[in-house]
Amino acid sequence: MSKEVEEVLKYDIDGILLDSFRYMPDIEGACFCNFCREGHEKDLGISMPTKADWNTLVYRKSFLWRYKINVEGLKRIKEKLKNMSSRVVLGYNSHPGGWRGRANRIIEMARNYIDVVFAECSETDYQPPGFIAEMVRLSLAMSGGKPVWASRNSFHTCLTTTCTSPIAIRQGLREAFIAGGWPLYLVFSSAYVQDPRITKAINVVYKEIEKLEDYVIDARPIRYVGILFSNKSRDWGGRDTPEIITDCIRGFYYALLARHLPLSYIADSDLDSGKLEDYRVLVLANAQSLSKQAVGHLVDYVKKGGGLLATYKTSIMDEYGTQLDDLQLGGLLGIRYKGEINTPWSYIKIRKEHKVVEGFSKGQLILWGDFDRNFVDRRVPKDIANHAYVEPKEEEGVIANVVLPLEEFGSEYENGRSPPVAGAETEAPAIVTNHLGEGRALYFSGQIGRIFWRTGLVDYLSMIYNAVLWLGGKPPISAKGPETFEMSAYELDDSILVHLLNYTYNQRILTGSPSTHEKFVFCSTHSIHPAREIIPIHDIELRVYGREVKNVRSLLRDDANYGIERRGEMTIINIPKLQEYEVILIE
Repeated sequence: MSKEVEEVLKYDIDGILLDSFRYMPDIEGACFCNFCREGHEKDLGISMPTKADWNTLVYRKSFLWRYKINVEGLKRIKEKLKNMSSRVVLGYNSHPGGWRGRANRIIEMARNYIDVVFAECSETDYQPPGFIAEMVRLSLAMSGGKPVWASRNSFHTCLTTTCTSPIAIRQGLREAFIAGGWPLYLVFSSAYVQDPRITKAINVVYKEIEKLEDYVIDARPIRYVGILFSNKSRDWGGRDTPEIITDCIRGFYYALLARHLPLSYIADSDLDSGKLEDYRVLVLANAQSLSKQAVGHLVDYVKKGGGLLATYKTSIMDEYGTQLDDLQLGGLLGIRYKGEINTPWSYIKIRKEHKVVEGFSKGQLILWGDFDRNFVDRRVPKDIANHAYVEPKEEEGVIANVVLPLEEFGSEYENGRSPPVAGAETEAPAIVTNHLGEGRALYFSGQIGRIFWRTGLVDYLSMIYNAVLWLGGKPPISAKGPETFEMSAYELDDSILVHLLNYTYNQRILTGSPSTHEKFVFCSTHSIHPAREIIPIHDIELRVYGREVKNVRSLLRDDANYGIERRGEMTIINIPKLQEYEVILIE
C-alpha cells in the first residue's frame, strides 16, 4: 500500500478516503489468498479455517485475526501519510448499517489511525426516521469521537438517475448534523447531468449549517443514557445471525428516542477503559461478551451512584466469546444464573407495584415473543421468547415472573402464527431490581429490546422508559410532545443548544406481509415511499432540570418567541409550533 499512497500524494490532495475494504471476517465473504493463508499461519500457528465453528476458540481467533488485517492496513497507510504529509487526512467508509455491522469493530479497533469516519447511510430509505442520526452516534462511539461524515443519497432507494423528495433530502442531511456529524450529499453522475433539481433541496440546509457551525464546534452532547453497542457481543453472541443482538440494542435506542431523552451509544472500549462517569444510566441489552475490566468498572460505576439496566444473557461470555457458568454481573444484578428457559412463546406476570411497571396492574400478563416473518421452517424467531433462568438473591427485588405458554402455538390465526394463551406461572423472575452502594441495577430475563424493535408495542416501550427513569432519576433535559420528532441537546460553556427535528411524515412504508414467502398476495408487499410532506407539531415542551434559565432564543428564526415557565426545579420552555427544524439556545 505504500506505493499507492506515494502515487496519490503527487496530486496535491487533502485526504485519502477508503471505501469499505469489504474484507470482512465471515467465512462466506472471507479471503483465502496466499497472503492471508501464510499470514494466518505465521501469526496464529494454525491453518486458516474453511468452515465456521463458533464453539471453538480457534475459529474465533481466526475471525478476530481477519479484523486485525484491516486494522494493520489502516495503520500502515496512516504511518506512511505521517512520514510524507502531515496535512493529509485518512478517512474510512465504515458503512455502519451494512455488512452485518462488522465494520463498526474495525472502526473501534482502528480509532487511533483514522482521522475521519465516513458513515455511508445508503439504507436510509428502508430504515426508520432518525436512522442517519443513529448511525452518526454509533460512529462517534466506535471512533472515540472522531469527525463523522454521514451521507444522504440524492435518490430514493436504488433509483439513482432521479431525485427523491426535497423533504427526504433536507431532513436526512439535518439528521446527520443534529447528531454531531457533518452531512454529505451523495449524487451519481447520471442524476447530476440530467436532473436539474439535484441541488435545489440542499441549499437551505447548508445555509443553516453555515449559520450554526460556530455554536456546534465546541458543543458537547448532554449525557444521560449510554447504550452499549457491543461489537464483541454481536460477533460472539450473534455469530451468523448478528441481528439478534443488534435488534436488542436498537430496540432500546428507538424506545428512548421516542420519549425524548438524551441518549448516546457507547463502545466496548468505553467499558474497558472505565469512561462511564458522564452517564446516569447504562443499558446493556443482551451484551453477552464482557471483559473482566469492563465488569470491574461497571461495579464501581453502580457503587458510586450509577444506574445499570441489563437484559437476558448479559455477561455470560468473556471477551473472547468463551461461555461461562454464571453471569459475570450476577452479583451486581442480584441474581444467580441457572440456565435458560427455552420456549416458543412466553408471558411475564406483574407480581407487585413498582415504578418500573407503573401503568400496569398487579397480576397483569404481558406477551413475550413474536411470529417469524419467513414462516417456512419455524413459527417463531430464534430464541425470541426465551428467558435466562435466574435465581434472585433477595425475593424483595422481584417485580415480575415468567409464565409459560399453554401450548406451542395458538389457533386464532392461520398456520399457528398467533401466540398461545398463558399457561403455568413459574417461580423464575422476569424483572429483578437490586441496589449496590449508592446506585441501582435492573435486570430483564428476556429480550425486551429485541421484541420492541420487532413489534413496537407500547407495553415494552413503557417498561423501558419507566426502567430508565427509575435508574437515572430526572434527566438534565427532556421534551414532552408526540413521538414523531427528535430532540438532540448539547452543552456549551454557559448554555444549552437544542436541535428539534420533525419526523411527522406521510406514511412511508405502505405495505408489508405476514410472511416474506407469501404465495397468495393481494398487492406488492415491499412498497416504500419517501417522505413527501411534513405535518407541523404544536405545543412541545422542553423541560430543563436543576438549572436557572434566563433567556431562550432561536438561532434560525428572528421572529420566534418562546415562553419560559418555572415549576420548582424544572423550567419549561414552550414551543408553540415546529415545522421542519428548529435550533434553540437556552441561556
